[in-house]
Amino acid sequence: MLPMDKYDDRFDFRVKHRYSEAPRYTWEIHNIEKVLPVKESIGRFDSWEKANQAGKDALKHFLNR
Repeated sequence: MLPMDKYDDRFDFRVKHRYSEAPRYTWEIHNIEKVLPVKESIGRFDSWEKANQAGKDALKHFLNR
Protein backbone atom coordinates (compact mmCIF):
# COMPACT_ATOMS: atom_id res chain seq x y z
CA MET A 1 0.00 0.00 0.00
CA LEU A 2 1.17 3.50 -0.78
CA PRO A 3 1.35 6.38 1.70
CA MET A 4 -1.80 8.09 2.91
CA ASP A 5 -2.57 11.59 4.13
CA LYS A 6 -4.86 12.45 7.03
CA TYR A 7 -7.07 15.52 7.13
CA ASP A 8 -9.49 14.46 9.87
CA ASP A 9 -9.22 12.03 12.77
CA ARG A 10 -11.83 9.76 11.22
CA PHE A 11 -10.98 9.85 7.51
CA ASP A 12 -7.94 9.36 5.30
CA PHE A 13 -7.31 8.69 1.65
CA ARG A 14 -5.07 6.15 -0.02
CA VAL A 15 -3.57 5.98 -3.48
CA LYS A 16 -3.56 2.46 -4.86
CA HIS A 17 -1.66 0.84 -7.73
CA ARG A 18 -4.40 -1.40 -9.07
CA TYR A 19 -3.81 -2.19 -12.71
CA SER A 20 -0.89 -3.54 -14.69
CA GLU A 21 -1.65 -1.38 -17.72
CA ALA A 22 -1.76 2.42 -17.76
CA PRO A 23 -3.55 4.31 -16.36
CA ARG A 24 -3.04 2.27 -13.22
CA TYR A 25 -3.61 4.43 -10.11
CA THR A 26 -6.80 5.11 -8.13
CA TRP A 27 -7.66 6.64 -4.76
CA GLU A 28 -10.03 5.70 -1.94
CA ILE A 29 -11.40 7.65 1.02
CA HIS A 30 -11.62 5.54 4.18
CA ASN A 31 -13.32 5.95 7.52
CA ILE A 32 -10.79 4.51 9.98
CA GLU A 33 -13.59 2.68 11.80
CA LYS A 34 -14.75 0.75 8.71
CA VAL A 35 -13.13 -1.79 6.41
CA LEU A 36 -14.60 -0.67 3.08
CA PRO A 37 -13.94 2.74 1.54
CA VAL A 38 -16.65 5.39 1.79
CA LYS A 39 -15.73 6.82 -1.63
CA GLU A 40 -13.55 5.69 -4.55
CA SER A 41 -12.22 7.38 -7.66
CA ILE A 42 -14.32 6.80 -10.74
CA GLY A 43 -11.42 7.09 -13.17
CA ARG A 44 -7.82 5.98 -13.25
CA PHE A 45 -4.72 8.17 -13.20
CA ASP A 46 -1.48 7.93 -15.18
CA SER A 47 0.76 8.66 -12.21
CA TRP A 48 0.83 8.36 -8.44
CA GLU A 49 1.25 12.13 -8.20
CA LYS A 50 -1.94 12.82 -10.19
CA ALA A 51 -3.93 10.28 -8.16
CA ASN A 52 -2.52 11.73 -4.93
CA GLN A 53 -3.58 15.27 -5.83
CA ALA A 54 -7.03 14.11 -6.95
CA GLY A 55 -7.41 12.12 -3.71
CA LYS A 56 -6.45 15.15 -1.61
CA ASP A 57 -8.97 17.29 -3.47
CA ALA A 58 -11.69 14.65 -3.13
CA LEU A 59 -11.08 14.27 0.61
CA LYS A 60 -11.22 18.03 1.15
CA HIS A 61 -14.48 18.21 -0.80
CA PHE A 62 -15.88 15.20 1.09
CA LEU A 63 -15.07 16.74 4.48
CA ASN A 64 -16.55 20.13 3.54
CA ARG A 65 -20.02 18.75 2.89
